[in-house]
Amino acid sequence: PIYLKWILKSLLKNKPKSLLDLLVRPESQARDEIGEIQSAVRQHLDKELIRLCNTLLVCSMPLTDRGSLELAGSFRTELALKLLQCLKLTDAPHFYGLPSLERTLRGMVHVTALPDWSTYSAAVEPVTLCKKYLTD
Repeated sequence: PIYLKWILKSLLKNKPKSLLDLLVRPESQARDEIGEIQSAVRQHLDKELIRLCNTLLVCSMPLTDRGSLELAGSFRTELALKLLQCLKLTDAPHFYGLPSLERTLRGMVHVTALPDWSTYSAAVEPVTLCKKYLTD
């Protein structure tokens, strides 16, 4: 649990350039023509990043102390917000390949399946976040 807490703290405190920010490409980057090699590297990075996030979600489930629960909850909510933001870029070229869309949706399923996934955001009310997931 000590390493998990350290990883979660690192992911959440390194704002504005967090590892989670790699999930969401700026619109200019999404629209730009990129080479075949860059595209393959980006797809592999996306795949591994979603896999890491899903692993962290699973590993955070047995945490019981208050501090760890708060960290895990903040991670879930932040991940949910990033995945929703990523999904909103539906015209982005990276969604033309269905594996990218599938990974994003699978990540959304993993995060929303956990209890209290929407309750740890300082910026968005839980009900508002749930509504965004249902309507956007």
